[in-house]
Parts: sequence; C-alpha cells; structure tokens
Amino acid sequence: MAMTFDIARRPFQSATTSPGPDMEAWEQSLGISLPADYREFMLTFNGGSLRPFAFDLSIPDWDFTDKVHALNYLFDWKEVGKRSQWRMEPPLRNIPPDRLAIGSTISELTLTLSTDSGRFGAIDAWLRDTFNVWGEGGNTRVLPVAPSFSAFLAMLHDSADTYHHFWVDFDGDGEIARQVTLP
Repeated sequence: MAMTFDIARRPFQSATTSPGPDMEAWEQSLGISLPADYREFMLTFNGGSLRPFAFDLSIPDWDFTDKVHALNYLFDWKEVGKRSQWRMEPPLRNIPPDRLAIGSTISELTLTLSTDSGRFGAIDAWLRDTFNVWGEGGNTRVLPVAPSFSAFLAMLHDSADTYHHFWVDFDGDGEIARQVTLP
C-alpha cells in the first residue's frame, strides 16, 4: 500500500547527502543489516520531517495523558549514530539495548528501531531519561508502537488536535516541503 507524505528537512538536520557508506560501515562493524524498509527510507531521504505526523499511543502511568503524539522528525544518519551512543561502552549508555534512536516526538519520546533478532525492525517509544543509564532510575520504559518502520509510517495520520510547530511555520525555516509517495 503506497503512502503519500510531505517531507522536508529542518535547518539543523545534516541530511544533504546519502548516508550509504556510513550505514554500510556500521552494518559491517556490527554484523547486521538494517531492515529493508528503514534502509531504503534513509538512503532516499536520510531522515526528515513528515506530514501527516500524528500517531496514537497510550502510555500508562505517565504524566502526559494525550493518546495522540506528533512526530517531530526522523533523525538523519549522523544523528542516529549520536543518539544511539554507538561509541560508548554498553554499561554507560542510557538508550535501551539493541536499539537505534531514529526519531523524536513533541511529547519527549524517542522512537527506536529494534536490532534484536526477536523483534528485529520493530518501532518502539522510549520514555527517555537521559540522566540515568539504561535500567536505573526512571530509565526503564519502552513501549511497542509498530512491528516495522513501514507499519509505523502507515499509522501516521492528520490530527487537528495535535499542534506541530514544525509544520505551522515551516516556510523560510528549512527546506521546502515536497510530496513523496512511499511504497
């Protein structure tokens, strides 16, 4: 099922070139391949802001009670590397294990892609606590969002109730949005 989105990059995103060589080096160093749908998206767009941007997710026992969340943007490959803390020793990382940080929401969630063989390619929401390493303090919660990157994209919808400032005043503040259709 093809999906049509508006896509653009914010000025702080470095997505000016394809991340192909860097992604391939990462895959070789860890001995895994990225899921085909996410890999294709990154090779084509290298992250960006999407519209529609809203998705539904209920988070039990959390202060933020809204069930509709807004995607800020999907990280470019350079930002995926930084936020996934690849160069840090595992006991020092605050990101949950076997995950790539691939995007953020306006409700302070980090979207992650699982690299674990049991849930390979699944998209989860990490209720991040950057003050603690994973498993300590409040840094213990990850919620399933979608079984794959494609399934996550299929969840995105328009929402009049969700304010998304990146799309409200986007003109002049980044790359011009263009419409794309993804498989």
